Amino acid sequence: MVGQGEALRLATELARVRQRGIALVDRVGYHQSPVVTPILDQLLVRGELGISRSRAAAIAELLDLRLLMYGEESAAQASFVRSLFFDRDGRGPGALGAAGLLNLARKGRGITPDAFHHLQRQELIDFARFLLRCDAELRSVADSDRFFGS
Repeated sequence: MVGQGEALRLATELARVRQRGIALVDRVGYHQSPVVTPILDQLLVRGELGISRSRAAAIAELLDLRLLMYGEESAAQASFVRSLFFDRDGRGPGALGAAGLLNLARKGRGITPDAFHHLQRQELIDFARFLLRCDAELRSVADSDRFFGS
């Protein structure tokens, strides 16, 4: 069972990554430091995605792979979450930037900014729960393999 508190914290991390843009998560500049994502970073390590690439590339790969899986469960939700992180080519914010992607997703919904903010938050929480559930299932399989020597 996925804890509500952990899902909320991960959803907050996802919102920060979305706000900065995946490619810029490690950007350091005037009043800007890398995006702090301890739960997401754990998922990367356990998924062996952060081993030989940048954190941005690993985050993009994890989100892309899990959004494909999430789409099998809920295509509309996965499509919406994908639109917050990736351009149509699937390469992150692209030329639109993080704010441009957000505006495009908001216009596509035709709802007020407040309603969109609420929708975005709820969808990120639901996706965070899915990510944590996938992680728990993968750890369970890995533990079984170690225990039974498969």
